[in-house]
Amino acid sequence: MTHQMKQSNQQRAFRAFILFAAACIGMLLAGCFGQIGSEGPNKSVATMRIAAVLPLGTSHYWEGIQSGLMSGAEGLDVDVKISVPKSPFDIPQMVELIKAATAARVDAIVAQGSDDPRYIEALRDASGEGILIAFVDTDIAGFSEHLYVGTDNYGAGLFMAEKLVEATDGRTDVAVLLGGEGFPNLDLRLEGIRDGIAGKDGVRLAAVRRTNFDMLATIEIYRDILREEPSVDAIVCLDGSGGAAFSSAIGPSDASSMKIICFDMSKDVKKAIRDGVIHGAVVQSQVEMGEKAIQELHRCFTGDESLPGAVYTDIFFFTAAELEDQADEP
Repeated sequence: MTHQMKQSNQQRAFRAFILFAAACIGMLLAGCFGQIGSEGPNKSVATMRIAAVLPLGTSHYWEGIQSGLMSGAEGLDVDVKISVPKSPFDIPQMVELIKAATAARVDAIVAQGSDDPRYIEALRDASGEGILIAFVDTDIAGFSEHLYVGTDNYGAGLFMAEKLVEATDGRTDVAVLLGGEGFPNLDLRLEGIRDGIAGKDGVRLAAVRRTNFDMLATIEIYRDILREEPSVDAIVCLDGSGGAAFSSAIGPSDASSMKIICFDMSKDVKKAIRDGVIHGAVVQSQVEMGEKAIQELHRCFTGDESLPGAVYTDIFFFTAAELEDQADEP
Protein backbone atom coordinates (compact mmCIF):
# COMPACT_ATOMS: atom_id res chain seq x y z
CA MET A 1 0.00 0.00 0.00
CA THR A 2 1.39 3.37 -1.02
CA HIS A 3 1.92 6.23 1.38
CA GLN A 4 -0.88 8.22 -0.36
CA MET A 5 -3.37 5.35 0.05
CA LYS A 6 -2.50 5.01 3.77
CA GLN A 7 -3.01 8.74 4.23
CA SER A 8 -6.38 8.60 2.43
CA ASN A 9 -7.58 5.68 4.57
CA GLN A 10 -6.52 7.50 7.74
CA GLN A 11 -8.44 10.61 6.67
CA ARG A 12 -11.60 8.58 5.95
CA ALA A 13 -11.32 6.82 9.33
CA PHE A 14 -10.86 10.14 11.12
CA ARG A 15 -13.91 11.63 9.37
CA ALA A 16 -15.99 8.57 10.29
CA PHE A 17 -14.91 8.91 13.93
CA ILE A 18 -15.89 12.59 13.96
CA LEU A 19 -19.32 11.83 12.50
CA PHE A 20 -19.89 9.02 15.05
CA ALA A 21 -18.85 11.24 17.95
CA ALA A 22 -21.10 14.05 16.76
CA ALA A 23 -24.04 11.68 16.50
CA CYS A 24 -23.46 10.40 20.04
CA ILE A 25 -23.23 13.92 21.45
CA GLY A 26 -26.39 14.91 19.58
CA MET A 27 -28.36 12.00 21.04
CA LEU A 28 -27.03 12.78 24.54
CA LEU A 29 -28.02 16.45 24.30
CA ALA A 30 -31.43 15.56 22.89
CA GLY A 31 -32.02 13.23 25.82
CA CYS A 32 -30.94 15.85 28.37
CA PHE A 33 -33.09 18.63 26.93
CA GLY A 34 -36.06 16.31 26.74
CA GLN A 35 -35.63 15.44 30.38
CA ILE A 36 -35.42 19.06 31.51
CA GLY A 37 -38.54 20.01 29.60
CA SER A 38 -40.54 16.91 30.46
CA GLU A 39 -43.71 17.07 32.52
CA GLY A 40 -45.52 14.68 34.79
CA PRO A 41 -44.84 12.84 38.04
CA ASN A 42 -41.79 11.04 36.64
CA LYS A 43 -39.94 14.25 35.84
CA SER A 44 -36.26 13.99 36.82
CA VAL A 45 -35.04 17.09 38.63
CA ALA A 46 -32.09 18.31 40.63
CA THR A 47 -32.48 19.46 44.21
CA MET A 48 -35.15 22.16 44.45
CA ARG A 49 -33.79 25.39 45.92
CA ILE A 50 -36.22 27.52 47.90
CA ALA A 51 -35.44 30.95 49.37
CA ALA A 52 -37.69 32.10 52.21
CA VAL A 53 -37.66 35.84 52.93
CA LEU A 54 -39.42 36.49 56.23
CA PRO A 55 -39.96 39.83 58.05
CA LEU A 56 -38.30 38.72 61.30
CA GLY A 57 -36.95 35.57 62.86
CA THR A 58 -37.21 35.93 66.64
CA SER A 59 -40.94 36.03 67.44
CA HIS A 60 -42.79 32.89 68.42
CA TYR A 61 -45.06 33.28 65.40
CA TRP A 62 -42.35 33.54 62.74
CA GLU A 63 -40.22 30.91 64.43
CA GLY A 64 -43.22 28.60 63.99
CA ILE A 65 -43.35 29.31 60.26
CA GLN A 66 -39.59 28.74 59.99
CA SER A 67 -39.97 25.42 61.79
CA GLY A 68 -42.73 24.45 59.37
CA LEU A 69 -40.62 25.36 56.35
CA MET A 70 -37.83 23.09 57.53
CA SER A 71 -40.05 20.18 58.58
CA GLY A 72 -41.99 20.47 55.33
CA ALA A 73 -38.77 19.79 53.43
CA GLU A 74 -38.05 16.56 55.32
CA GLY A 75 -38.04 13.57 52.99
CA LEU A 76 -38.05 15.79 49.90
CA ASP A 77 -35.16 16.70 47.61
CA VAL A 78 -35.41 20.33 48.70
CA ASP A 79 -32.89 22.85 50.02
CA VAL A 80 -34.46 25.70 52.02
CA LYS A 81 -32.56 28.88 52.88
CA ILE A 82 -34.26 31.36 55.24
CA SER A 83 -33.28 35.04 55.23
CA VAL A 84 -34.54 37.86 57.46
CA PRO A 85 -33.80 41.61 57.40
CA LYS A 86 -31.60 43.19 60.05
CA SER A 87 -34.58 45.25 61.23
CA PRO A 88 -38.01 43.65 61.64
CA PHE A 89 -40.44 44.26 58.76
CA ASP A 90 -37.85 46.34 56.90
CA ILE A 91 -39.30 46.38 53.37
CA PRO A 92 -36.22 47.83 51.58
CA GLN A 93 -34.00 45.13 53.11
CA MET A 94 -36.52 42.43 52.20
CA VAL A 95 -36.62 43.74 48.62
CA GLU A 96 -32.86 43.31 48.41
CA LEU A 97 -33.11 39.78 49.79
CA ILE A 98 -35.71 38.94 47.13
CA LYS A 99 -33.49 40.41 44.41
CA ALA A 100 -30.54 38.38 45.68
CA ALA A 101 -32.61 35.18 45.58
CA THR A 102 -33.70 36.02 42.03
CA ALA A 103 -30.11 36.62 40.95
CA ALA A 104 -29.15 33.28 42.48
CA ARG A 105 -31.74 31.60 40.21
CA VAL A 106 -33.55 29.77 43.00
CA ASP A 107 -36.53 27.64 42.03
CA ALA A 108 -39.03 29.23 44.43
CA ILE A 109 -39.38 32.15 46.83
CA VAL A 110 -41.53 32.09 49.97
CA ALA A 111 -42.40 35.50 51.42
CA GLN A 112 -44.99 37.45 53.36
CA GLY A 113 -47.30 39.56 51.20
CA SER A 114 -47.06 43.33 51.27
CA ASP A 115 -48.71 46.28 49.48
CA ASP A 116 -45.37 48.03 48.94
CA PRO A 117 -44.85 48.66 45.18
CA ARG A 118 -41.08 47.99 45.34
CA TYR A 119 -41.70 44.71 47.11
CA ILE A 120 -44.32 43.61 44.59
CA GLU A 121 -42.10 44.62 41.66
CA ALA A 122 -39.19 42.55 43.00
CA LEU A 123 -41.45 39.52 43.34
CA ARG A 124 -42.92 40.05 39.86
CA ASP A 125 -39.41 40.20 38.44
CA ALA A 126 -38.69 36.88 40.15
CA SER A 127 -41.89 35.38 38.76
CA GLY A 128 -40.94 36.64 35.31
CA GLU A 129 -37.72 34.65 35.59
CA GLY A 130 -39.73 31.47 36.07
CA ILE A 131 -39.36 31.36 39.86
CA LEU A 132 -42.36 29.96 41.75
CA ILE A 133 -43.82 32.42 44.28
CA ALA A 134 -45.56 31.45 47.53
CA PHE A 135 -46.95 33.82 50.15
CA VAL A 136 -47.37 32.79 53.78
CA ASP A 137 -49.34 34.71 56.42
CA THR A 138 -50.36 37.46 53.96
CA ASP A 139 -51.58 37.21 50.36
CA ILE A 140 -51.21 39.79 47.58
CA ALA A 141 -54.48 40.12 45.68
CA GLY A 142 -54.08 40.35 41.92
CA PHE A 143 -50.53 39.00 41.87
CA SER A 144 -49.68 36.75 38.92
CA GLU A 145 -49.83 32.97 39.35
CA HIS A 146 -48.76 32.17 42.90
CA LEU A 147 -49.54 30.17 46.02
CA TYR A 148 -50.96 31.52 49.27
CA VAL A 149 -50.81 29.40 52.41
CA GLY A 150 -52.20 30.85 55.59
CA THR A 151 -55.21 32.15 57.44
CA ASP A 152 -58.30 33.41 55.66
CA ASN A 153 -57.71 36.85 57.15
CA TYR A 154 -61.12 38.31 56.35
CA GLY A 155 -62.67 35.22 57.93
CA ALA A 156 -60.37 35.69 60.93
CA GLY A 157 -61.76 39.21 61.38
CA LEU A 158 -65.31 37.84 61.34
CA PHE A 159 -64.21 35.19 63.84
CA MET A 160 -62.78 37.83 66.19
CA ALA A 161 -65.98 39.85 65.92
CA GLU A 162 -67.95 36.76 66.91
CA LYS A 163 -65.70 36.17 69.94
CA LEU A 164 -65.94 39.84 70.90
CA VAL A 165 -69.74 39.72 70.88
CA GLU A 166 -69.69 36.52 72.98
CA ALA A 167 -67.25 37.99 75.52
CA THR A 168 -69.22 41.22 75.99
CA ASP A 169 -72.76 39.83 75.68
CA GLY A 170 -73.14 41.99 72.61
CA ARG A 171 -72.81 45.32 74.44
CA THR A 172 -69.45 47.07 74.14
CA ASP A 173 -67.51 50.05 72.88
CA VAL A 174 -64.42 48.55 71.28
CA ALA A 175 -61.08 49.91 70.09
CA VAL A 176 -59.10 48.02 67.44
CA LEU A 177 -55.30 48.10 67.37
CA LEU A 178 -53.19 46.94 64.43
CA GLY A 179 -49.63 47.36 63.20
CA GLY A 180 -48.43 49.41 60.24
CA GLU A 181 -49.71 50.36 56.82
CA GLY A 182 -49.24 48.14 53.80
CA PHE A 183 -50.12 44.76 55.29
CA PRO A 184 -53.12 43.26 53.46
CA ASN A 185 -53.65 40.61 56.14
CA LEU A 186 -54.29 43.28 58.78
CA ASP A 187 -56.53 45.29 56.47
CA LEU A 188 -58.58 42.17 55.73
CA ARG A 189 -58.90 41.37 59.45
CA LEU A 190 -60.06 44.94 60.07
CA GLU A 191 -62.60 44.62 57.26
CA GLY A 192 -63.83 41.37 58.80
CA ILE A 193 -64.17 43.00 62.23
CA ARG A 194 -66.15 45.91 60.77
CA ASP A 195 -68.49 43.61 58.87
CA GLY A 196 -68.80 41.23 61.81
CA ILE A 197 -70.10 43.90 64.18
CA ALA A 198 -72.17 45.76 61.60
CA GLY A 199 -75.81 45.54 62.56
CA LYS A 200 -75.00 44.75 66.19
CA ASP A 201 -76.87 47.56 67.93
CA GLY A 202 -75.00 47.11 71.20
CA VAL A 203 -71.51 47.17 69.66
CA ARG A 204 -69.77 50.41 68.72
CA LEU A 205 -66.37 50.67 67.03
CA ALA A 206 -64.98 53.61 68.99
CA ALA A 207 -61.44 53.79 67.61
CA VAL A 208 -59.01 52.20 65.16
CA ARG A 209 -55.34 52.91 65.84
CA ARG A 210 -52.08 51.73 64.24
CA THR A 211 -49.17 50.89 66.52
CA ASN A 212 -46.38 50.24 63.97
CA PHE A 213 -45.76 46.94 65.79
CA ASP A 214 -44.20 48.89 68.67
CA MET A 215 -44.98 47.47 72.11
CA LEU A 216 -44.35 50.73 73.98
CA ALA A 217 -46.43 52.65 71.46
CA THR A 218 -49.22 50.10 71.89
CA ILE A 219 -49.48 50.79 75.62
CA GLU A 220 -49.27 54.56 75.08
CA ILE A 221 -52.08 54.38 72.51
CA TYR A 222 -54.10 52.24 74.92
CA ARG A 223 -53.73 54.89 77.65
CA ASP A 224 -54.72 57.61 75.17
CA ILE A 225 -57.83 55.69 74.17
CA LEU A 226 -58.87 55.33 77.81
CA ARG A 227 -58.62 59.13 78.20
CA GLU A 228 -60.25 60.02 74.89
CA GLU A 229 -62.90 57.29 74.84
CA PRO A 230 -63.62 56.41 78.51
CA SER A 231 -66.56 54.21 77.47
CA VAL A 232 -64.23 51.72 75.73
CA ASP A 233 -64.34 48.41 77.58
CA ALA A 234 -62.87 46.09 74.93
CA ILE A 235 -59.66 46.02 72.91
CA VAL A 236 -59.07 43.85 69.84
CA CYS A 237 -55.46 43.47 68.64
CA LEU A 238 -55.17 42.29 65.05
CA ASP A 239 -51.50 41.27 65.15
CA GLY A 240 -49.11 39.57 67.54
CA SER A 241 -47.45 42.73 68.81
CA GLY A 242 -50.61 43.74 70.67
CA GLY A 243 -50.78 40.59 72.74
CA ALA A 244 -47.06 40.81 73.47
CA ALA A 245 -47.48 44.41 74.70
CA PHE A 246 -50.45 43.76 76.98
CA SER A 247 -48.99 40.57 78.41
CA SER A 248 -45.81 42.38 79.47
CA ALA A 249 -47.01 45.84 80.50
CA ILE A 250 -50.52 45.42 81.92
CA GLY A 251 -51.36 43.72 85.20
CA PRO A 252 -54.64 42.04 86.22
CA SER A 253 -55.80 45.10 88.18
CA ASP A 254 -55.24 47.37 85.17
CA ALA A 255 -57.34 45.19 82.89
CA SER A 256 -60.01 44.02 85.34
CA SER A 257 -62.85 45.76 83.49
CA MET A 258 -61.34 45.47 79.99
CA LYS A 259 -61.91 42.58 77.58
CA ILE A 260 -58.72 42.22 75.55
CA ILE A 261 -58.73 39.87 72.57
CA CYS A 262 -55.47 39.39 70.68
CA PHE A 263 -53.98 37.55 67.75
CA ASP A 264 -51.38 34.77 68.12
CA MET A 265 -50.13 32.88 71.13
CA SER A 266 -46.86 32.92 73.03
CA LYS A 267 -45.78 31.78 76.48
CA ASP A 268 -46.33 35.31 77.84
CA VAL A 269 -49.74 35.67 76.20
CA LYS A 270 -50.77 32.29 77.57
CA LYS A 271 -49.80 33.42 81.10
CA ALA A 272 -51.67 36.71 80.61
CA ILE A 273 -54.80 34.77 79.62
CA ARG A 274 -54.53 32.57 82.71
CA ASP A 275 -53.95 35.65 84.89
CA GLY A 276 -57.02 37.38 83.48
CA VAL A 277 -55.15 40.19 81.73
CA ILE A 278 -56.11 39.00 78.26
CA HIS A 279 -59.51 37.42 77.68
CA GLY A 280 -58.47 35.22 74.78
CA ALA A 281 -56.32 34.82 71.68
CA VAL A 282 -56.88 33.70 68.11
CA VAL A 283 -54.22 31.15 67.30
CA GLN A 284 -53.02 30.44 63.78
CA SER A 285 -51.45 27.23 62.46
CA GLN A 286 -48.09 28.75 61.54
CA VAL A 287 -46.17 25.45 61.44
CA GLU A 288 -48.78 24.10 59.05
CA MET A 289 -48.34 27.20 56.88
CA GLY A 290 -44.63 26.54 56.43
CA GLU A 291 -45.04 22.83 55.82
CA LYS A 292 -47.79 23.15 53.23
CA ALA A 293 -45.97 25.96 51.40
CA ILE A 294 -42.92 23.74 50.85
CA GLN A 295 -44.93 20.66 49.97
CA GLU A 296 -47.18 22.43 47.43
CA LEU A 297 -44.21 24.17 45.79
CA HIS A 298 -42.36 20.85 45.51
CA ARG A 299 -45.38 19.13 43.95
CA CYS A 300 -45.59 21.88 41.34
CA PHE A 301 -41.83 21.84 40.72
CA THR A 302 -41.76 18.10 40.08
CA GLY A 303 -44.71 18.34 37.72
CA ASP A 304 -47.20 16.52 39.90
CA GLU A 305 -49.70 19.40 39.83
CA SER A 306 -50.08 23.14 39.30
CA LEU A 307 -50.11 25.63 42.16
CA PRO A 308 -53.50 25.36 43.94
CA GLY A 309 -53.89 29.12 44.42
CA ALA A 310 -54.91 29.38 48.09
CA VAL A 311 -54.56 26.86 50.90
CA TYR A 312 -56.24 28.10 54.07
CA THR A 313 -54.98 26.85 57.42
CA ASP A 314 -57.02 26.52 60.62
CA ILE A 315 -57.48 29.09 63.37
CA PHE A 316 -58.54 28.49 66.98
CA PHE A 317 -59.62 30.61 69.95
CA PHE A 318 -58.20 30.06 73.43
CA THR A 319 -59.47 31.49 76.69
CA ALA A 320 -58.44 30.46 80.21
CA ALA A 321 -60.98 27.63 80.08
CA GLU A 322 -59.31 26.07 77.03
CA LEU A 323 -55.87 26.44 78.61
CA GLU A 324 -56.67 24.65 81.87
CA ASP A 325 -55.35 21.26 80.80
CA GLN A 326 -52.39 22.52 78.77
CA ALA A 327 -48.73 22.63 79.75
CA ASP A 328 -46.96 25.90 80.38
CA GLU A 329 -45.19 25.90 77.02
CA PRO A 330 -47.24 27.19 74.06
